[in-house]
Amino acid sequence: TSTSTSTSTVDLCKPQLWSVFADTSGIVYVDGQVETELPRFSTTNVFASGEVVWAVYAVSQGNDGGIIIGNSQKSLTNADWTCTRYKPATDWFSRRFQQAWPKAALIGTRDTGPHNIRDTGSLQPNATWIWAREPFNTTLHARNEVWCRSLAHPFECSRTTTSTSTST
Repeated sequence: TSTSTSTSTVDLCKPQLWSVFADTSGIVYVDGQVETELPRFSTTNVFASGEVVWAVYAVSQGNDGGIIIGNSQKSLTNADWTCTRYKPATDWFSRRFQQAWPKAALIGTRDTGPHNIRDTGSLQPNATWIWAREPFNTTLHARNEVWCRSLAHPFECSRTTTSTSTST
């Protein structure tokens, strides 16, 4: 008599649609890959699931800027994000990047965003705008640009493991 056992794991983590807004424009990276570019005052949607590194490069045409990512159930931009005004190493958007940055400044909730960007109805009301804490200084910075990132686990993924045994 012989017995064989096989085990399989199914990841039930489905990609979710996330709305991304940036003032004034930017580039969105998910797990080290360019996901999309954000033209002036635009919104884009990104599919992502599981634990991923979110990274956003954004430029504001004025003194105020903001980045917000979320959907109707969850805000991804929060106090866990870090941002800098100083151009980082070329791999700043990758998972392996380890440089310590200051925590992001929390600017306000969905409806208090910069430059009256109000087309944020797809986000939950407490979704949070973020930007760099360091002040914008025209002597030090040619443009009001920031690099922000976070390792985000936006929701729990369920996994099922199935074992089957056969005897002969």
